[in-house]
Amino acid sequence: MTAGNLPCLGITIGDVAGIGPEITAKVLLQHPELRRVCRPIAIGDADALARAVKLIGADPSAIRKLAAPSAASNDPRLLELIQEGPALGHVTPGMSS
Repeated sequence: MTAGNLPCLGITIGDVAGIGPEITAKVLLQHPELRRVCRPIAIGDADALARAVKLIGADPSAIRKLAAPSAASNDPRLLELIQEGPALGHVTPGMSS
């Protein structure tokens, strides 16, 4: 199957102050085998994912915002994202708000 024929899989990043963004970053950047069966797309906040990508020792420039799921390239070096809602970079991880 070519990348364009694979189904898109939307993965919500969870609470931006929790561990969800880090888990999402690890799965999408460290498990390229996932891309043989789908085109994974993170759904959530780019700032939270950038922070998580740094935490796992990866390059935040790997994050690519998409306008639509159909734009997903399925490149295993990228963490493709649909930004949902306003930016939440001001939210402190590990703190309830």
